[in-house]
This record gives sequence, structure tokens and C-alpha cells, in this order.
Amino acid sequence: MSGARALLAAPAARRALVDGRVGAVELALSRGAYVRLEREWLMLAQPIAPFGPLSLAVNGLELLDLSPGLPVCVTGSRMVLGEHAVSLERMRERGMAPLASAPPGGRDVMVTAAAAALAALPAPPAFLERGIAALAAGRLRDAVLALAGLGEGLTPAGDDVLAGYAASRAALGALGAPEGVALDGSAPLSTLAAERSSALGLAYLRCAEGGELPDAGAQLLVAIRHGSVEAVQAALPQLRAWGASSGIALAWGIAAAASALDNEWLAPKTNGAAMTGRAPAKDTSSLNPPARDRRETDAASRIQAWDLCLQGRGDRGFRRAARRLLGCAPI
Repeated sequence: MSGARALLAAPAARRALVDGRVGAVELALSRGAYVRLEREWLMLAQPIAPFGPLSLAVNGLELLDLSPGLPVCVTGSRMVLGEHAVSLERMRERGMAPLASAPPGGRDVMVTAAAAALAALPAPPAFLERGIAALAAGRLRDAVLALAGLGEGLTPAGDDVLAGYAASRAALGALGAPEGVALDGSAPLSTLAAERSSALGLAYLRCAEGGELPDAGAQLLVAIRHGSVEAVQAALPQLRAWGASSGIALAWGIAAAASALDNEWLAPKTNGAAMTGRAPAKDTSSLNPPARDRRETDAASRIQAWDLCLQGRGDRGFRRAARRLLGCAPI
């Protein structure tokens, strides 16, 4: 037994804690753990840790000896983890920051604010370009095929991009955004990605579709929605601290949704590169195809590598080979 006590539960964590539900510790971290209860996930974290949509803030977490595979069950007002227990008796639900609590700015200022975010972030790696381009163009099925499950880490970078886009899509949809941005008739991204995303990435994606983002991600999305460059700059440091690089990938997805408002790429970064990190085309249209055509051509030249990585979803050896080919960096 232990003296650990749950203080605050994010909405998804609260939904997971159903009496009688069983599962296991899936991932043990230095200051927490991910627990899977049937198909639901929650993240055990210290009260001072950044708060996200799966978070369960636990006082006395350091008293628990957590390791992958440890059995977990919810019994009445307790969550039992092996020989230890976390009291749920005084736990309170803590809602996530709202994404659309005030009137939005105009389309132009939102695109400008998203461009400011991208200028302060590293450019997306080449292996994400095709999927981000599809998101910015409103081609959601193509984007899911290109991004879901792609990358390493607890949540693959491609899944994080989709989550950022999904939350933005929901928030921008309330603006009467153009069809293809939020109301293009596609199935929910989590449905399209169900067979490709990692289980944990899919859990975060479902939260994002319901407007639930890590606090720092919500802060960035609200700043872009209001068209405030200053608020964007204030949000980015905390978002960078969300996971090893999950926060940055979330930001790419959020910015892709804002970019889709004009169905074009955002303004170039300060070094002259667009969102994909490519240099802008010279003004010699007779010699060079349009920038978007070049991106699609370049993506097509990598199609076999993309297919290798995506088909290898769930097979660790297969995925390692694909990552070596694509040069994917750990998340």
C-alpha cells in the first residue's frame, strides 16, 4: 500500500477511471507513467508537471514502484497498481483550457499569427512535409495516410501533428471557415487514423478532436485564433517543453489548420524558407514549376519510403528499417 492520492484528473483521465476497469502500466517514465485501462489511457504525473488531456496529478507519486506490465485495476475509490494504491476519494476533475472562449480575429491576422509561430519554430523535417502539405490543402485522407503513426517516441510526430490540426479544425470550424478546412465531409481524423496511429497517439488525437489540448497547446491555438503575435510568442516556450518534441509537432499541426484558411502555405520564415523549410521559387515560372507542384513531385519521389514506414506500423523491426531510410529523429 502507499499514501499516494489523486488530486486532479483531466477529462479523459476521469473517463478512464471506471469502477471495475482493468489494465496495466504501459510506459514508466522518470517522473510518471502511462496507464492503459482497456482502450482508455491516462498519464500519472506529479502535481507540478505540465498538465495535459490525459493527466492524473498524483500527490506521493514517488512512493509508487511503477514498471511496464504492472497490473492496474480501478476498485471503488482506489486505483490499485500492483501492491500499491492511489486514492481517488477526493479527486477533482480539472477541465482543459477552452479553445474558443472569445470572438476570433479575422482570417488575415490569424494567418499572420500562425506565420509568426512558424518563424520561431524549427522547420518540419522532410518526412513530415507531404502530410503537412496535405493538411494545409484540406486533403485530410491524404494527410492521415502520410502522417498517422509516422515517427518515433511515445507519440509519433505524425500523430502529434494530426492532434494539433484536429483541435484547430474544431475551433476554426466554429468560425464558418471554408469548406475543406473544418467541414469537408471527411470522417473524424481519429477514425481515419485508427489502424495507423500508435495507441497513445490515437488517445491524444481523440482528445484533440474534443477540444482538449495540453495547456500550452491551447494557449498557442487561442493566440492564433485571436491573431495576437505577442501571445503566440508567449505561448511557445511552454509548448516546447511538452514532451521531447511533441509540443513542436502540435504547433505544426495548429499552424497547418490556420494555413488552410487561405488554402495556401504561410508566409516564409526569416531565412526565406516556407513552412516545409524549402527555399521559395525564383521568379522564373517558364523554367520552374510552381512551388506546390515541386513539393508534390518531391513527395512522390519518396513514395516507396513513405509506404515502407507506414506499412511497418506495429512491427518494430520493420519500422526501424523505415526510419533509417527516412532519417526520422526521435520525438
